Amino acid sequence: ARIFENLNLLNFLDMRNNLLAVIPSDTFQSLNVLSLLQLSNNRLTSILPAWFRNLANLSIVNLNVNLITEVLPDTFVGTTRIGLINLNTNRISIIHDGAFRTLTNLQTLDLSNNLITSLNANFFAGFPNINDLRLNFNQIEEFPDGLFSPFQTIRFFEARGNRLRVVSRKYFGNLGILDFLRFDDNLIVAFDQRIMDEARMLRTFTFFGNICATGSLTSNPPVNLTPCFANYVAMGRLKVNFFNM
Repeated sequence: ARIFENLNLLNFLDMRNNLLAVIPSDTFQSLNVLSLLQLSNNRLTSILPAWFRNLANLSIVNLNVNLITEVLPDTFVGTTRIGLINLNTNRISIIHDGAFRTLTNLQTLDLSNNLITSLNANFFAGFPNINDLRLNFNQIEEFPDGLFSPFQTIRFFEARGNRLRVVSRKYFGNLGILDFLRFDDNLIVAFDQRIMDEARMLRTFTFFGNICATGSLTSNPPVNLTPCFANYVAMGRLKVNFFNM
């Protein structure tokens, strides 16, 4: 018998801080009203799609601090209400197309502290409701044009600690309500000023630890960073940090 077979009213399941390396595929199948699944800080190396097959009410999934190496296609088929997925601090290097295909209500996705080097241009297609995306401390060198264009409500975006050299306006869609933007500790030499021109609600922008934070940009023509943001600072709306102080 499955361990949770008779707990069909269970709403919150916390199994973090164990040494779990394997969870059988049918473990959660009777938990029809489960809304939060907490599996952080274990030794899981994979996510089995069958885990989520009958979890129609699941809204929060925490899988941070494990040893997961990839996210398979259709991993979350069976649930459409998930609003938050935390995969921070794993060993993910591959995210297959369709991994998050059914998650049209996804709002927060944390893929920080993994081994991701690139993302397919259509990776975020079908996720218009994402408002919080964290890609910190991976090994990403560039984003394809249009990667984030499906986002209509993005407010919080972080891509710290990668290997980015250029940040282009072409990456993004609607920037009208963007509030928080971080590109610290990359190798950025050129930043598209149009991002700042259109992000009229931006309040926090951090940019320390980049090549252009030490002088003028090497783009053609050369652009000095400071004037790009001076008017925002003067208006008192934007907190800017070019240097790690």
